[in-house]
Amino acid sequence: MRKILFFLFMAGVINSFAQTQSLVTVTLVKPKPGQTAAFETAWKTHLKKFHQADTSNRRGVFEITSGVRTGSYYLTSGGMAWADLDVERPTVKAHDVDLATTVTPTLSPESNGAEEIYRQADTLSYRPEVQATKFLLTAYHIKTGKQNDVTDEIKKTIAVNKKINSPVSFDGYIQQLAGSKPVVVIIRHLKDGFKELDADYYKDLNDKFKAAYIEMYAQAAWDKRMTSIADLTDLVEVEMMKYRADLSSAH
Repeated sequence: MRKILFFLFMAGVINSFAQTQSLVTVTLVKPKPGQTAAFETAWKTHLKKFHQADTSNRRGVFEITSGVRTGSYYLTSGGMAWADLDVERPTVKAHDVDLATTVTPTLSPESNGAEEIYRQADTLSYRPEVQATKFLLTAYHIKTGKQNDVTDEIKKTIAVNKKINSPVSFDGYIQQLAGSKPVVVIIRHLKDGFKELDADYYKDLNDKFKAAYIEMYAQAAWDKRMTSIADLTDLVEVEMMKYRADLSSAH
């Protein structure tokens, strides 16, 4: 059952973006022990100063609620093109000083400030317009030369979901500048909350998916799908997370 769910429920950030402005930057931060409230207070003040009035410099914040990074946060900025990274903001120096003197002191050394860039891929997304505040993130660290195999399987997943009119929803992201170790991230939108993860929440959906998949791609393809994870990936990470509107730029 877990193998079926693994690809069936591969799964979103709140908005999807046009492919010309499809980049999302992500920074992982972790407060020091006992400093979560101090971090959130400092971040809110910083956010108000630098990421509210400037509508092109917004931030969306997601709190990780499961796994080894529980209690950490993703600071994201989306809807960008590569050309946007050429823009030199007049407030950049003041921004960096404020961040270093107010927010950074509340963070663990594990928060190295590294900013990763991902591209939202329409071809790897299914019903991305569905709004949610809770999500399931699955990151696939793909073996060298296997990225097309992974993305082809995701596209098959989308085709089957369309055929059975599946109620699930997810966004697909591809890490940029990843070198020889590509990463694909699928973020499932949990419109009804974490209870959607209950095995019986969508009655008979697993059986419908399997039957439609075999009809479309044959039994051999299904059997291969059930054993392909280890062959295609070096590591798979799964996290629950929730959108923190109180820590994000107002829309």
